[in-house]
Formats: sequence, structure tokens, C-alpha cells
Amino acid sequence: QSLVQQLVQAEGAPVQARITREASKLGSDISALGSLKGALSSFQGVVSPLKSSATLNALSATSSSADTFTASADATAVAGSYNIEVTQLAKAEQIVTQNFAGGASTVIGTGTLTITVGTSTMNLVIDSSGNTLAAIRDKINGASNNPGVQAAIIGDAGGSHLVLTATRTGAANTIRIATSGDVGLAQLAHAGGNTASWTTNQAAQSASVKISFTSDANAMSGVISGVTLNLKAASPGNTHTLTVATDQSTILTNVRKFVDGFNALQKALTQLTGYNATTKTGGPMQGDPLAVGLASQVRRLSFDLVPGIAGAFKSLAALGVTSDSTGQLSLSESKLAAVLAVDRNAVNQLFSGTEGVATRLDSALTAALGGRGTIAARDAALGNTQKSIDREKRQLNDRLQIVQSRYMAQFTALDSLMSQMKSTASFLTQQLGSGSTSSG
Repeated sequence: QSLVQQLVQAEGAPVQARITREASKLGSDISALGSLKGALSSFQGVVSPLKSSATLNALSATSSSADTFTASADATAVAGSYNIEVTQLAKAEQIVTQNFAGGASTVIGTGTLTITVGTSTMNLVIDSSGNTLAAIRDKINGASNNPGVQAAIIGDAGGSHLVLTATRTGAANTIRIATSGDVGLAQLAHAGGNTASWTTNQAAQSASVKISFTSDANAMSGVISGVTLNLKAASPGNTHTLTVATDQSTILTNVRKFVDGFNALQKALTQLTGYNATTKTGGPMQGDPLAVGLASQVRRLSFDLVPGIAGAFKSLAALGVTSDSTGQLSLSESKLAAVLAVDRNAVNQLFSGTEGVATRLDSALTAALGGRGTIAARDAALGNTQKSIDREKRQLNDRLQIVQSRYMAQFTALDSLMSQMKSTASFLTQQLGSGSTSSG
């Protein structure tokens, strides 16, 4: 058995060594392609948001009195300074019933309770199985078509009160209650104002600011184009300043993300395609036309001039983004700040325009990483190579099984022949020994 195994191994060794080398090379190629795909995907995750003008055309809105109001501005806002006077805040209406001495278990009555908040209405059927103060509260809160009102019960030494509060602020969202049924349920009817049955704890009120504008909510949009005001406190007669200006910090952060993402990609590409003079070894994709071509394409699309821009800022270098001898980018924040002071839309045009840096990079990366892209094609080719190696392994194993069977048959026959010869030799030796004895 040992001799047969050694002979089989010796016969299969050259082919097995070749298959092992090919499998090792394939594993390295698959790992390298995965690293390339991961690096490109990470870079695309940085690039894609930069296609949006909102990302690189950020504006800040600053209030001189944050206790009175705050604000936010989108990309459509116009930089400037505005005087704002908050004359009143929006409030939600809250009404409270008369005191019910029997508390939450007081039986009110039966019939239909119609509750309207603003323009939304719901009808609740109140029957004898659920006509207590607590049951009515629960029906209001649990109604699927609730028009925007919350019910609660508050108690004191003299009994309980039902409290209704609108969930939306503004003068348009007043609470009205109509009833149809017995006189007990009629106690809950409310047409507005203070009555024998209801007291207004807080009247519905819309917010207003000068510049002559009212809103049912304390978050106002449309007062100033692209600006949303968040009112905090009324301050009639006091004017505060709203300043809308380029948000340099956000824009710098987004450009820095691009620089860092580009540098991370270049580092990965260098490890894959470069040569290490110290270890005298090349990367797993050194000279590979796929990796080298993609690296070249990314650099070209990043640094080529962007057509269609009227101003002077048509390249990354014009914004203060430059490349060193190793291909790494650096950002001069002072230069970028100076550019934004001259043209706040410069960064936005350069990155997110039709032919902008981010737009064309994202398009190229999508093509490379897509199901029909160059990386998918290489991945499929490596998969076919893996299948070929697996097939060769099976064929080699099948052939070596045949060789092993042949050797076993040959050695078995030889062993049998040697056994016969040994038996014959023993017989002849015995016969010759007997003849010598007779002759003596």
C-alpha cells in the first residue's frame, strides 16, 4: 500500500503542483478584485451626495435672538439680512368641561357625539355600554378617524373634568362639538367660547410675524424664499435680525470628504497596482489593465476642466484642491473660503453640474460597478477559471484512481507470483535434500 501511494503521488505531482499554483493565483486575483470593488464603492458613496446642489450650496440662517426664533435655509434662499418681529406664537385650543361630581365613572348619556377640529370631523356613537366620562375619553382617543384632538380627565376634590386639546396649533383648528341624543349627552355640546358646560383654557391662535405673515404653526416657510422660521417666543415691538449667508463650514466639510475619499481610493489603488521597492514586490494587480485603467479614469475625471462654467473656477485646483507627487490630494481651506466669498455657487457648479466632477465620476463608477461593467466581467472570468480548476482537480483524482488500481493489480499479481516461486523453491530445496540423503 505504501509503495503504491508513493508511486501514485509521484505520477500526479507535476499536475497537482500546477493546479495548486493556479488555485493560489486565482485566490489572490479574487481577493484583489474584491479590494478594488470595495475601494471604488466606498469612493462612490462619497461622490454621489455631491451631485446634489443642496449639498454644496449650503446656506446658514442665524437669528440674533435664538430665544425668540431660529431659522434654517435651503439652497433656494437668497443671502441677506432681514428684520423679524414675532408678534404672537401659534397655540392649540384647549377646552375643559364643567365639574362632574361623580368623577370619571359619571354616566353622561347616549346618542351621537360629533367632534370637529378645523375641517376634520368624526362621529362617535355613545351607547349604554360605554357612556361614562372615562369611556367617552377612551373612545375619542382610540378613534381611527380622530380629527386631531386628545382627551384627558383631570380630577379635584369636587369631581372630574373632561379636557379636550387640539393636536394642531392655529386659529383654523378650533374644537366644535355637536350632539344628537338624550339630554345627558347634550351637556357636551360646544359651539365655541365659554359656556355653562365648557371653559376655554387656551384659545386657538395662529403665529404671526412682521413681515405681515400668519401661520397656523410655529414653523413658518414661505415668509422668506427658501427660509423656514421656527418661532420660540412672542416679542411684540422688538425687532431681531435674521442673517442668511453662505454656510462655509458645511461646504468645507463636504469638499474635505471628497478629498479624503479620493485619497483613500488612491491608497488602495497604489497597494493593488504599485511596486514596493523595499520588499521588491509588486501589488496583486500590478500592470493589470482593469485596475490601471480605472485609476487613470478616476484621476482624469477628477482633474479635467469642467465645461459650461462661466466663471473662473473650472477645476479642483481653482478651488484649492491640489495633488502631490504621490497622487494624494490636499485642500487649502483658506483658498476655498476666498473662492466662496467671491462666488458662493462655485463649488456647487464644479461638482454637481451636468458635466461636474461628482456627476461624471458617479456615472463612471456606476458603469464600472454595474452588472454589465468591467468589474462584473472580470468577476465572471475568474468564476470560469475557478470552475476550470475544479474540473481539472476532479479529472486528476479520477486518473490517479485508475493508476492506483493498475498498480495494485500489478503488485498483487507480482506478490502472488513471488509466493508461488517461493513455494516452488521450497519444494525443490526439499526434494534436493531428500535425494542427497538417499545417495549416501
